[in-house]
Amino acid sequence: MPRYQRHTLRPSLVMLRPRKSQIVKYASDMAGAPSGETDATYVVYGISPMYRFSGTADNAISMEFCVPQDRVPGTDLDVEVEYFMAGPGGMGVLLSFGFAVMGLGDPPPALGTETRRYMVETGSPNVKVATTKIWASEIDGKKDPINIQAVVRRHATDPQDVDTNYLYLIKVVIKYQAYL
Repeated sequence: MPRYQRHTLRPSLVMLRPRKSQIVKYASDMAGAPSGETDATYVVYGISPMYRFSGTADNAISMEFCVPQDRVPGTDLDVEVEYFMAGPGGMGVLLSFGFAVMGLGDPPPALGTETRRYMVETGSPNVKVATTKIWASEIDGKKDPINIQAVVRRHATDPQDVDTNYLYLIKVVIKYQAYL
């Protein structure tokens, strides 16, 4: 053993500093809609793969990710859905982020029983970010590894969604506090 290692303390969780980290789910990492729902259309826009959501019918796309082992317990996950609108408009789009959190040994959730958070965004047709959270209380207490199944939906037939243009989903970013 080298001389300097004998006198060095091993880091503990108390000694580690939290930092912000993220998981990025691009269109190529996503799959179809849940059973009984209409898939968004996978397209390549320019050179970027993304999902196109209709402006006149409800569409959905699903994804799955694991809660990282370096997440600081007691901290929320910040969810950002990045998209842009085709054509003029981009006003009054109704999106939801549905998810189910499962720890080791937990059964998969029954269809339609996931937690759903709505996001109404307004503004210009440039790239937008719709945000929501997955609360720490929904994650903590589960056995590792913790898996999250998620769905992004556009509710185009809802009266609150007044834009008839296509919506292009670029990516979903999950930000979390991690130990350094």
